[in-house]
Amino acid sequence: MKTIWMILLSALASAGCYGSPLSPDPGASEIKPVSVASAEETNAMVTIRFDEIVTHHSMELRWLEISDSRCPTGVNCVWAGEVKVTLEVTDTLAQDTQPVEIQLTLQARGGAATVSVLGYELELLNVDPYPKDEVTTARNNYVARIKISQGSQLQ
Repeated sequence: MKTIWMILLSALASAGCYGSPLSPDPGASEIKPVSVASAEETNAMVTIRFDEIVTHHSMELRWLEISDSRCPTGVNCVWAGEVKVTLEVTDTLAQDTQPVEIQLTLQARGGAATVSVLGYELELLNVDPYPKDEVTTARNNYVARIKISQGSQLQ
């Protein structure tokens, strides 16, 4: 049964679609800080919900926006689409530094999105839930998986 779903999802992803950004969810809950990595770790796999703040070393991530144009399951699309996640990244140790806004774009047909910031590489691996035909997902139901690793350059 799992194989059938994987084949179905692959076929739908290759069909392609076009969508529009989601509007703000007025019922989004209060932002809750969540610490996910200890200071000794140089690499981490983190999960961030739309209404959370994730901390890794002195870097704080806050999810600001999502634009999901991935082709919904149950739809034949011309374009497979993409999902864009906008994060605010803050160095909690630097007092005079302003937060940096970054955008990670993940194509529906694969290939992780990577951005260098504050000496780290942030790689967006996936965003759930995957869109379904005629179902609107509330922003606070989105979850992203991000790989954080030591970067080669500072930004």
